[in-house]
Amino acid sequence: MNHWKVGTRITAGFGLVVAIAMALGIYAYSRVAVINASSTDITENSLPSVALIGQIEANAQAIYGMLLQHAVSSDPQEMARIDAEIAAIRSKNAGLCADYEKLFSNDEDRRLFKALTDARTEFWVAGEEMLRTSRLGTPEANKRAIEMGMQLKPLHQKYVAGAKAEVEFNQALATEASKKIESAVGGARTGIITGLIAALICGIVVSIFVVRSITGPLAVAVELVGQIGR
Repeated sequence: MNHWKVGTRITAGFGLVVAIAMALGIYAYSRVAVINASSTDITENSLPSVALIGQIEANAQAIYGMLLQHAVSSDPQEMARIDAEIAAIRSKNAGLCADYEKLFSNDEDRRLFKALTDARTEFWVAGEEMLRTSRLGTPEANKRAIEMGMQLKPLHQKYVAGAKAEVEFNQALATEASKKIESAVGGARTGIITGLIAALICGIVVSIFVVRSITGPLAVAVELVGQIGR
C-alpha cells in the first residue's frame, strides 16, 4: 500500500466504507424480513385462529346449557325455540370449523383440530339422542333426558378441552412469533449501531491515511525546495 497512488488509496478507502454500508443494509434487510414474516404469521394465522376457536369454545359452552334447558322444559313452544337456537349455533360452529381448516399452520395444529372435531362428533351423537328423547315431552322422557344430560357432561368437557388446547396452541405460536420479532429488532439495532461505529472508524482511519499520503510527499517537497534555496 505504501506504493499506491493517492487516488488509488482514496478509492480503496471509500470502497471499504461502501462495502460496510452495503453489508449493514443487507443485514438490516434480513432482520426486516424476519419481522415481516413473524408479524404476518401473527396477524394472518395465530390471532384469527385464536378468535375462531374462542368462538367455537363459547358456543360449545352455550349449547350444553341449552340442551339441559330443553330437557327440563315441558312447553312445546319453548322447546321449539331452544331447538332453533341449538341448530343455529351448531351450524355456526360448523362454519367456524370450516374456516379454521383454512388456517392450519403445521401437523400439530391438524392433530389438535382432529381431536377437537372427534370430540365434537362424540358430543353430538349423544346430544342428538338426548334431544330426541326430550322432544317426546312426557315426564318420563324429561327425566330420561336429564339423566342423559348428566352423562353428556364428560363429552362436553372433552369438547371444550379440545377447543382450549387449540387456543393455547395458537397463543403459543403467537408468543413465539412475538419473541422472534423482539429478537430481530434487537439484532437489527445492535447490527446497525455496530455497523455505524465500524463505518465511522474506517472513515476516520481512511481520512488520516489519505491526509498523510498527501502531506507526507508535500513535506518532502518543501524540504527539497528549502535545500535548493539554500
